[in-house]
Amino acid sequence: MDERTALDRVKFLRWPKTIKSRLYNNPQEEGYWYICEIEEKIILPALVNYPEYFEKVDVNDVRGFLFKKLDHSLTRSTDVRKVAPYFRAEFNSASDRKKIKAVLAQLVERPEMSYDEAQSELQKHFPDFLQRDPPSPRKVVSLLITLQTELERFDAESIEGAKRRGKASRHELLAAARSLSEALAEFIKLIE
Repeated sequence: MDERTALDRVKFLRWPKTIKSRLYNNPQEEGYWYICEIEEKIILPALVNYPEYFEKVDVNDVRGFLFKKLDHSLTRSTDVRKVAPYFRAEFNSASDRKKIKAVLAQLVERPEMSYDEAQSELQKHFPDFLQRDPPSPRKVVSLLITLQTELERFDAESIEGAKRRGKASRHELLAAARSLSEALAEFIKLIE
């Protein structure tokens, strides 16, 4: 089994038995991938960046409520990616954190709320967060070449010896690399 498949299975196994049983009894590929997307793009980043939210709401309740969107408002499992950047970011001001948690609460409590609606709500609160001029084609080429060079230079043994600001776990590196791989696959389709 390749690492990506194993990681997706681990994400799936973290979910409540009732939801897993539903998929075991009625396998839906979209349901499985939706669980993987929610876990990677919302649950794990929110647990790290907004742990205080989960002091009031059990993480399995959040998983269950978000899973209900599969029957109500979800069109594709990748819709989760529309809100992912906001949950991956660690907003430091109390006011900004409150806004993020409020949208998360709406997303959880309202099964009919789509990820498009959640993204619109987040964009209202943080209009400049994703607003940048898109890079030129030449800039993208330059960035891709730079990234390839840096990846080739990377020493995996440095993971253990990295200090404070340079420290990242193997899990973080793998998650970032997989996310990049998915973005590159979509980028290639777009360009072709």
